[in-house]
Amino acid sequence: GKGGLGAPNSAPNPMFGARTNCYGCHSEHVTGLKEGEVARATEKTCVACHSERYGEMFGKWKAGVEVTLEDAEKAFADAKKLLDEKTNAAPEARQKAATLLNIAEADLRLVKRGNGIHNVTYTIELLDAVTSHCQQATAALEAN
Repeated sequence: GKGGLGAPNSAPNPMFGARTNCYGCHSEHVTGLKEGEVARATEKTCVACHSERYGEMFGKWKAGVEVTLEDAEKAFADAKKLLDEKTNAAPEARQKAATLLNIAEADLRLVKRGNGIHNVTYTIELLDAVTSHCQQATAALEAN
């Protein structure tokens, strides 16, 4: 729940609060194409400690993060393209847009590197902030 620029502080993942380490969830060993053998979390690991309902929730969380990430990435790409195209916009507007897009890009990078499923609540907060920053950048550029 730390490290983002658009949502600087959030609650930690509940598993962190329960003092569960990585292997509490990442218990299924698989061979990855690039990284060799890795410990992966799956619905089974959720169900083992909780209930069948948690297996369904894992899928919903994962799908929700993927959709929200796609939306945020599109908003970023569209706003970045507009910034590149609006070379004649007022310098203040371009600077404001560039600053907002730098924040959005940093938050996108954090979500991708951290694998959003690790803290779904914080991930959604960050991705919502990304989209908001992109909308603000677009509005600043279009006002000129």
